[in-house]
Amino acid sequence: MMSETRVEAKGLTTRAWIIGGSLLLAAAVVGDSAARVWSGTSFVRDLLVAAALLLFAFGFRGAASITARRPVPTIALTVLAISLPISPWLTTILFSWDAPLDLIVALTQATLLVQFAFALIAVMAIGRLEVVPSPFNWAPALALAAITLSAVAQAVAAIAITQNVQEVFVVLVGVDEIIRVGTLVALGVIAIVLGDRATRHSDFSDSPRRAHADRTALNS
Repeated sequence: MMSETRVEAKGLTTRAWIIGGSLLLAAAVVGDSAARVWSGTSFVRDLLVAAALLLFAFGFRGAASITARRPVPTIALTVLAISLPISPWLTTILFSWDAPLDLIVALTQATLLVQFAFALIAVMAIGRLEVVPSPFNWAPALALAAITLSAVAQAVAAIAITQNVQEVFVVLVGVDEIIRVGTLVALGVIAIVLGDRATRHSDFSDSPRRAHADRTALNS
């Protein structure tokens, strides 16, 4: 019985992680080009990333959850996923209502800080729980660090903006886009490779936390 449960859990892990990784790759490949259809926003990319995050958080039938179904990181990842497509949509609505620019900027900055907080909670938990095999369990944290550093660099350049540094700011925006696409591709490839490894390799690393969470989910 234990062996059958373990095999089923690995099968669910393969499906969840490969589909999740594919969604991230799709977001990287088609996000920008498709998003331009809707007023230049990244709505399509955000939807694809949100779907991937929800799949990684909950898996299939509770198995394959990279947060081991722990309430705090699972909720953090869920809130982050939901906020990604909603945030720019709300900003567009505020612009259409001619809301004060200061209010829109303040709300945007507050949203970004909240998203960062939830993302930090999630990636640190993913790293510590080791549901994702080491050292790839820290890949989401590294991705968040790269995106955060890029955003901070843009913010500093925006504050110190002068005619002499405008070109630098444009370069930073381009670099930020490369970093965001690159992190999506990297995380997508890692998820697909680990998902394939879950069933193709008998030595796939089964952490106690993942095994316990998967058994609990399958038996519930």
